Amino acid sequence: MKQITGDIISLAIEGKFDLIPHGCNCFNTQGAGLAEQMSRRLNTHLMKMEQEQYKGDPNKLGTIDYTWILSTVTGYLPNNLVNVGEFIVVNAYTQYKGGANADYTYIRCCLKKINLLFPHLRIGIPLIGCGIGGLDEAVFLKLVEEDLKDCKDVTIVRYG
Repeated sequence: MKQITGDIISLAIEGKFDLIPHGCNCFNTQGAGLAEQMSRRLNTHLMKMEQEQYKGDPNKLGTIDYTWILSTVTGYLPNNLVNVGEFIVVNAYTQYKGGANADYTYIRCCLKKINLLFPHLRIGIPLIGCGIGGLDEAVFLKLVEEDLKDCKDVTIVRYG
């Protein structure tokens, strides 16, 4: 696992990563942190992957959904889909509501799903839950090491 400092969105746009996950709450507010930047920079309609009737649904905790930013790039996706675009954005539902409410249990569930679905991709991962979410960076890094064990190319991206 590598660690760098940079702008994860710009790095993905430049082709450094195939997939970038980020922590979300179950209300999909996208009002702060990386979620707000993604919504603003990557076109809001692509980022709002959840359906309105599931807004606030606690059953989303520990789950992921994903979409890709379209281009002509091809690559690996589950179910043999090959037109993945420049990179995939994963919404990882790691906390019920916004603020210092991220939860290691839900982060682990999301990381394990990413490990299962996307082991062949170059993953750029921010410090999910360690900013606004209120979690400890050292604990998060250990979880990434344990739960993305099948992913061959993982880079932790510190904002800066």
